Amino acid sequence: MLVGGYLVAVSGEVIADQSDMGQSILGASLVALATRLPGLSTTYSAVRLGACRMAASNVLGAHRRVCLAGLAVF
Repeated sequence: MLVGGYLVAVSGEVIADQSDMGQSILGASLVALATRLPGLSTTYSAVRLGACRMAASNVLGAHRRVCLAGLAVF
C-alpha cells in the first residue's frame, strides 16, 4: 500500500510536469478516478451477470450521492 501510494505520487508529479497541468488538478482527477472505480466495477459485473436493475440502481444511487454532496457544498 505504501509503495503503491508513493508510485502514484511520483507518477502524478511526472505527468503534471510533462503535460503542463497543475499538480492539484491532476491529483483531484486521480482521486476522483480512484473513488469511482469500485462503483464502475460493480456496475460492470452486474451487467455481465444480467442484473440490469442492480446496475441501474448503482448508477442512479451514485449520481444522487454526488448531486447531494454538491448541494451541500454550495
